Amino acid sequence: MKIAQLHIEHFRSIQSLDFSPGNYSVLIGENNSGKSNILRALQLVIGETWPSERLFSENEFYNLDTSKEILIRVLFDQTIDHWVNRFSCKVHGFQLVCKAYKRKTGKKNPGDLKCDYVCVNENGESISYPADSLKKGEKYVGQWLPLRVNSEMRESIPFIYVDVMREYDRHSPVDDGRF
Repeated sequence: MKIAQLHIEHFRSIQSLDFSPGNYSVLIGENNSGKSNILRALQLVIGETWPSERLFSENEFYNLDTSKEILIRVLFDQTIDHWVNRFSCKVHGFQLVCKAYKRKTGKKNPGDLKCDYVCVNENGESISYPADSLKKGEKYVGQWLPLRVNSEMRESIPFIYVDVMREYDRHSPVDDGRF
């Protein structure tokens, strides 16, 4: 499975970016031009660390502007078939959105961060599934829930992020014959 498209909005030095990598891609540019931020965005969505609010701070927002949400969407060249409540979900990618609360909501204060990590279709739209199991021959009229990315889905996406220190040995998976 390969990355077909990467879309980033309001993340670090990137206001907006659409990138469709080929089989092999090389990011070339001056220091502080955003190369590492592209890789960091990929790492957040498909890397080994599960994305959550604790991975974000005000510094992650473009121009430190928390009034706009961070959006990172990765679309794949193959579909992940996922069944929930007898409903087939065709997952084409994952999307991570991080935003700051604008007002007090429950235990969250203005400025606290919230992340949503969901599956998307081929158009980058969030996928929903029925809250209750579908019954054959009946139209479903109940609640629909967003399909969140789960561990099984994430593990089906091979991705190794080698950071600036370039210590491949530290990042490489256990040798299972795939490399």
